[in-house]
Formats: sequence, C-alpha cells, structure tokens
Amino acid sequence: MLIDALITMPSAQRWIPCSERLPEENVYVLVWCGEVKIARIIRGISKEQRAKMQEGAIDDPVSWGWNLSNGYFEVKRSESYRTCDEYCNNKVPYCWDCIYGEVFGQDVKAWMPLPPKP
Repeated sequence: MLIDALITMPSAQRWIPCSERLPEENVYVLVWCGEVKIARIIRGISKEQRAKMQEGAIDDPVSWGWNLSNGYFEVKRSESYRTCDEYCNNKVPYCWDCIYGEVFGQDVKAWMPLPPKP
C-alpha cells in the first residue's frame, strides 16, 4: 500500500509528522501547514518548564528587553512570553520561523529536509 511505502521511506525523502520528531533547531526544512513553506523551528519553553523556573527547580536565565517608556530592562525568562512558548494561541513549546513570517507550532503537521542542491 502507499501508506506503507511512505512510512518505510528514508526520512530524507518523506514527510515526517511533527508528532514523530522535530528537526534540529536553526536548520531550514520544508513544512506542511496547509501549504508548503520553508521554515526553521524555534524552541520555546513549555508551561511545565515555566513553572519549574518560577519554583527555582531549573535555571531561570535573565535576558534584556527594551521599550520606549523604560529603555533597557532585565527580565527573567519565566516572566517573559515569546511566540515560541507554549501559551495563549501557541499550544506547543516551539514555533516555525518561515521565510515570510511565523507560524504557530501546532499549525505545522509535518516537515521534511530540503532537497539537495543541484
């Protein structure tokens, strides 16, 4: 059957469900989100990781932010929210940085490596 053939194909030649595994960070791949796009994954933090950071169970690094009213300021990672984090509309702790724009993590169903250069 076709589905059996697709499952047994080498991963470099088939769509890999996100539920099976995710690509390496900062490596561009083809993604399927109702259409094909070129994107790379950006990992965020999960709700569980955020809670552990706030409890002191895992490291909660400090980063810098900036806004017009306050200028530069320090913020703990557990107190800042990014589009790659699991919160609000993003249901998983990663998002996809597409060549044109960003896509929520859960909107990409599958990915595959880019084909080799000619």
